[in-house]
Amino acid sequence: KGYVRAPSGNQKRAIALLRPSRSLQDAMPPQAHRTTAGPADVYALPLLGRVAAGRPIEAYETDEFVDVPSSLVRHADRTYALRVQGQSMINDGILDGDVILVQRQFRAENGEIVVAVINEEATVKRVYLHSEDSPAEPSRHGEDGTKRTLELRPANSTMDSMWFAPEDVQIRGVVVGLIRRF
Repeated sequence: KGYVRAPSGNQKRAIALLRPSRSLQDAMPPQAHRTTAGPADVYALPLLGRVAAGRPIEAYETDEFVDVPSSLVRHADRTYALRVQGQSMINDGILDGDVILVQRQFRAENGEIVVAVINEEATVKRVYLHSEDSPAEPSRHGEDGTKRTLELRPANSTMDSMWFAPEDVQIRGVVVGLIRRF
């Protein structure tokens, strides 16, 4: 298929990759592809990089996939994986080094765990949209004239919430699963 070149003369260590797996992913119509691994179906979801569980970190992409049982995936074409870096979500059971499964969507309900991007930096937190009767934090006025503030709340009692104007935060998806290796 043009992804690997094997030299003549049966030199096994001289096998060369011609294209990265990212090019295979880009050529596939859905975001994930289904494979069969024994009795259960498995999706190979793209591992798109790291996400901070703490202060936001620069979002970047990697060229990896992670095998995920189909029982953990609601919509394979809209789901991707991120590796967590930090301690802000430990009370929700999301630990440093875990892989979270994220369903791509741009809206979230209050209390959902989301991947949010602020100034090109990504973080994972619980999201809450507060209106006029919320605590006095930095706020903006919504279209209906009410004050609105977006809270990104950690699940770690030693850390404080981050407060933003709703238009300063992009929701990139809702966390729908977690994979941990021991």
